[in-house]
Amino acid sequence: MKENILVSNKDTTILSILVLSLFVSVRFTTPGFIIRPFDLLTMLIFFYAFMSQNKIAEQKLSSGFFYLLPFFIFHSLSALMIDNKNFFREFLQVMIFIGFAFNLSHFKTSIDCKKIIINLLLGSICIMVFSIFYHLYKGHLMGWKELHDTRIIFTVISVLLFAYLNTTEKKEQKIIPFFLTVFLVLVLLSGERKALLVFFFLFIMHYSQGNILKIIVISILIYIFLSLLADYLGEGELKVKINTITNFLNTGNYQYYFNTGLLSENDTYSNVARVFAFSVSKDYFLENPILGLGTNNFINIYRYEYFYLPKIFWVGIHNEFQRVLVENGLVGLFFYLLIWYKSWTKTRNIINQALKYGLMSNLQYKFCTYSIYFACMFYVGTEATSLRSNIILIFISLLPDYLKYHLSLEKKN
Repeated sequence: MKENILVSNKDTTILSILVLSLFVSVRFTTPGFIIRPFDLLTMLIFFYAFMSQNKIAEQKLSSGFFYLLPFFIFHSLSALMIDNKNFFREFLQVMIFIGFAFNLSHFKTSIDCKKIIINLLLGSICIMVFSIFYHLYKGHLMGWKELHDTRIIFTVISVLLFAYLNTTEKKEQKIIPFFLTVFLVLVLLSGERKALLVFFFLFIMHYSQGNILKIIVISILIYIFLSLLADYLGEGELKVKINTITNFLNTGNYQYYFNTGLLSENDTYSNVARVFAFSVSKDYFLENPILGLGTNNFINIYRYEYFYLPKIFWVGIHNEFQRVLVENGLVGLFFYLLIWYKSWTKTRNIINQALKYGLMSNLQYKFCTYSIYFACMFYVGTEATSLRSNIILIFISLLPDYLKYHLSLEKKN
C-alpha cells in the first residue's frame, strides 16, 4: 500500500472508536425508538467531517456511497405501508446509516488501514474480555449471549484476525497460532455458532490458500474434530450447539415439535422457530411479490396470525436477503443485491489490477474477493435484520473504493 501523506492518526482513532461503539450494549429507550452510543457518535462525527475545512483532503464521495441510496430510500418509504410512526422511525435509522456511510467515505484518504485493523482488533479483544467476565460474574460458564450488541464480537474478531494475517509480515505473527487456539476455545464456549463457522471458513481459506484438495482435507478434519468433541462432552448446552452444526440438515423440524410437543434429537427451540418463520415467510412473499409487505411488517402479521404459538416462535426472519424479499419485494431485493453485485465485481477488477502490478499476493486476492464477502454474506444470511446487518452492507459497498485508493490504483486506470 502507498505511503499516504494525508494519513491522520486522529482520524484513524476516531473511526476506530466509532466502529467499536457498535459493540457496546448500552441503549437509551425513548417512546418512538432506541438510541445507541453508535448513533450519537455517528452524527457527531458526521458534523465534524462535513464541516472539515481541510482542502487538501477534499474529495468526491465514494461511488459505493451512492449505490446505497436507492435501497435505503426504498426501505424507509416501504415503512409507510404500516403507518407514519414506523416510517419516521425507519427514516431516522436510515439517516444514521447514511451518516455512517458518509463518514466512511470521508475518511477514506486520511486513515491508516493497517493501523485501524490493529486498533479494531485490540479494541474488540478488550470488549470480548469484558463480555466474558460479565457473564462469568453472572454465573454463566458458557453461552455468553446476554449482551445483545456485544455477542457479535466473536464474529468480528474472527474477521479481523485473518485481516491482520493478510496485512502483516510473517515475522509479526509469531503468537498468532497460540492466539487462534485460545480464541477457538472461547468461541466454542460463547455458543456463537455463526462466529464458529466464520472462524473455520476463514481458517480453511487462509491455510489452504484456496487449494481445493486442501480445503476438502481441512474441512473433513474440522468435522471430525467437532464430532469427537461433541461425543466427549456428553450432555450439555455446548454439545447441543455443536450437534446443530455437524447435523444441521436434521435441525429445525418444527412439524415434529407441533406433532409431539417435543424437540427432535439434536434440535433446539431457536432452530425450530427460525425455520418455521422462514417457511411462513415464503407464503407472505406471494401476497405482494413486487413491493412486499412493508418494512417491519412481517413480524406484525406473523404474530397476529400465530398468536397461539409459544413466544419462542415469535422471531423475525433470520436471513436479511429473505427479509428484504418479503418486506420490500422484488424491487427492494433488486436494489439490495445491486449493492453486493457492484461491490464484488469492482473489488474483483481492482484486485486483478493489484495482482498485475505486483501489489497483492494470491492469498490476499482470495481473502478480498472470497473470504470477506462470504463471511459477510453468511452473517447477514443467518441473522435477523438489525443495525449490524446494515452496517455490514455499508462496509461492503465502500470496500472497493478503499481498496482502490490504498492500493494506489486510482492513477493507474
